[in-house]
Amino acid sequence: MRACLCLAVLFGAIGSASAEQIKIGILTDLSGPMAFWGQESTVGAQLAQSEINAAGGELELIIEDHQLQPKNALSGLQKLVEINGIDAVYSEFTPTSAAIMPVAASKNIPVIFAAAAVSPLNSSKFALKTFLDYVSGCRSLAEYWKSKGIRRVAILKPTMEFGDICLQGLRQVYPQPIIEEYNVGDDVKTQLLKFKSKGAEAVINATFEPDLRRMFKTMQDINWQPITGSEGDGVSVDQVKLFPRMLEKHTVFTFSDMTESFIAKIVAKSHSHTPPTTSGAALTYLHVKQLYQAVKSCGSRDVSCVVNYVTRSAPDRLLGFEGWRERQATFIIALRTWRNGLQVEQH
Repeated sequence: MRACLCLAVLFGAIGSASAEQIKIGILTDLSGPMAFWGQESTVGAQLAQSEINAAGGELELIIEDHQLQPKNALSGLQKLVEINGIDAVYSEFTPTSAAIMPVAASKNIPVIFAAAAVSPLNSSKFALKTFLDYVSGCRSLAEYWKSKGIRRVAILKPTMEFGDICLQGLRQVYPQPIIEEYNVGDDVKTQLLKFKSKGAEAVINATFEPDLRRMFKTMQDINWQPITGSEGDGVSVDQVKLFPRMLEKHTVFTFSDMTESFIAKIVAKSHSHTPPTTSGAALTYLHVKQLYQAVKSCGSRDVSCVVNYVTRSAPDRLLGFEGWRERQATFIIALRTWRNGLQVEQH
């Protein structure tokens, strides 16, 4: 009888600890074309976990590598829900986030997705979007070019939702830009030669890093160096080394600076001497903390409460986070270019 009592106490203690534990799933790219981003965002999530647990919390992260493949993201989500029993999900990139959202909605799972696309919000009332507003970002780039006297502008537009969103912002300043579409991964030589023949002075391509890199390489090959623009995280350290002259004429719309104290924490956590080169680490750090606090306060079963709690998160200096509006995170947008391999801010 005594042994049974001890076992009952033991199992009761385990059940109590288990009930307090919060599980957040991370769906990102760790070994595909955007792995450089996913690896940094993972460090950001782990830093948030360390700080939460050091303060007496109990957060478990389960990280799934989707390699930027929608089918992998779906199978990863199913594992997170059915095997790991997660309370919330943080998902990265447009195609993968769009793929998982209907399933996440059917399972009543709150999801913060980091992507330029807005449409996944329509698939689930428990979804929240984070990342820069591409309408505002592409409009800001266009306004900057207009102030410099640029008259003939072109857009190399991915056949994805974020390409349409960027075009919408561009047209608010240049109503009739030259437009050429491409599929992610395509050779864009034909499109760029058309821009060149039509006298385009500036080209915007707000896309993934591999496609921006391909555009720069093709411009080199055809000996054409117009003014260019993109979203900031599309420019990697490798591009800075490979295309220094191109970047002297390249402007990005991006987040405001990460704080020095945060960068120091990420460098220490990753055991690297190199500061983070994307916003991924700061975004996951910020939103994992928001999700954890929301689930802790509301309980995992009250999903509407979790979503509403997140949307009441206070502004944060990190990345210029201003708050949430209509389930979308809002950020201060900065414009930057490169001088001697270093980013400088444009005004």
